[in-house]
Amino acid sequence: MQAQGIFFRYENSIDFVLKDASFSVELGEHVALVGPNGSGKSTLLKTLAGELEPQKGVVHRNGQEVLYLPQVIDYSSRMNVRHWLYDRLGLAKIEQELKSLEDTGLEDELRLKSWGELRQRFEILDGDNFETNLEKALTQIPLIDFSTEQRVNTLSGGQVQRLKLLLIALAKHNIVLMDEPTNDLDREGINWLEFWINNVRGGVVIVSHDRHLLDKVINRIAAIDPKTRKVLKANCKYSEFIEQVKARRGQLLTDYVHQQKVMKDLKKRIVEAKSKVNRGPGKAGRSDRDKLNRNYRAERGSTHAAAKARRLEKEFSRIVEIELPKEYEMRFDYEVEPIQSPIAISFQNLFVKLGDKKFGPYTDEILSGDRLAITGPNGSGKTTLLRMLFKEINSQGNVSLAHDAKVFFMHQDRWVEPGQSVWKLVSQQTKVPEGEAKSRLTQFGITEDFWNREISSLSPGERTRLLACLINLQKPNFIVLDEPTNHLDIEAIEAVENGLGQFTGTLVIVSHDEVFLDNVGIVTNWKISPDLIKIIS
Repeated sequence: MQAQGIFFRYENSIDFVLKDASFSVELGEHVALVGPNGSGKSTLLKTLAGELEPQKGVVHRNGQEVLYLPQVIDYSSRMNVRHWLYDRLGLAKIEQELKSLEDTGLEDELRLKSWGELRQRFEILDGDNFETNLEKALTQIPLIDFSTEQRVNTLSGGQVQRLKLLLIALAKHNIVLMDEPTNDLDREGINWLEFWINNVRGGVVIVSHDRHLLDKVINRIAAIDPKTRKVLKANCKYSEFIEQVKARRGQLLTDYVHQQKVMKDLKKRIVEAKSKVNRGPGKAGRSDRDKLNRNYRAERGSTHAAAKARRLEKEFSRIVEIELPKEYEMRFDYEVEPIQSPIAISFQNLFVKLGDKKFGPYTDEILSGDRLAITGPNGSGKTTLLRMLFKEINSQGNVSLAHDAKVFFMHQDRWVEPGQSVWKLVSQQTKVPEGEAKSRLTQFGITEDFWNREISSLSPGERTRLLACLINLQKPNFIVLDEPTNHLDIEAIEAVENGLGQFTGTLVIVSHDEVFLDNVGIVTNWKISPDLIKIIS
């Protein structure tokens, strides 16, 4: 598949998201499409898939079957799982077109040719063996706990993620395009996806913030330059690419510092030269001749100074000022007061029943100053445990929180709740006066025009600044975060890592991102199942 000279901009926008972008993927290649948020990664994937038509340029699919998995898939369908998969794989549409041609008769040569081409596509996608392949896939995907006759819109969040993996397992397409496929996937699901990518014969293009996955499956990088909007290539592993990026940033910073010194020196020399222009002849001499000589020297000096100032200004104007890339920052500007008790929180026989599923009883404790990760498959009860501990749902059992613990708890649903505005979230999470809250929001770059926006519309950088602001408003010594890296890009995740790495209080994180957990300095790891807490490190 090849894309050449792609220009694309959205309706009512004057700026192009992609400018003269070219891209290719061969069978057997695993390409990571990388770039800052908003650089056009998802737009390029949609263009490759044929979902968007570029204003200029061309995409050559060369007869290859392409499956596109968007970042957000509609799971509201009333179809059952079996029919939904058949439809998403493109088989239902091909079958319908075949039947339509057969119903009108195949005596016409053009119709017969069209039927033959459709039939060939159906065979490439292995449509005749769909049922057999489905039964096989059901045994390969971990933790499938739903029937293929169940309606898609009745599946739980964890089941929906397994359905996504089923779709990938059944794909016989030559090219698969994936946009953030690990969002909301647990470690078992990510491990399976890693295995599938490494064993697939076709080409794979993936946009992902999961650095561990990228390093395991990628053999080529395609980076969208946020300035030129062109696609740059790198034939290396993802970790090697990151080292190259860091080296370029370091050199850029060195060049920037040197250039700033040069510019400062030029400005100083320009001011000095201009100060000598039209400077008076100085003190009076003893004769008219002396006075004439002084005036002549002053005028000549003034002329030379003016010429020098113009030359220096011209030299200054030719400088192309280096722009440092915008970096996300998550900072804490308050002093953390440690919890004095040796135990931050303890709980005994804690359980809750949600529908027909019971979570617990759990008994354990979190030590003050600990850095704890809570892991486990989707649906195992990680978020449920947190919500029981911090009284967000009614449960049975005993919970004892240290008297001087100041808890900041953010669960993942807060970022995607419909109608959840920035100001509404700030009001829910903090108890500070309105004036102080608004002042702090502004200090963190969340200005008044953001306050009524929905959280889901914020960029990763804006979410990172908002999270940092909320924490600084509350000044906790006990931070609890549920899947904090979901829907962030890699630059924003690194900012969160740096911020949490400097936090000296008690830290609890639910996450499937192994690199993230390593980088924030996790000490203890709990693996959760519906009835057990297992300490695995």
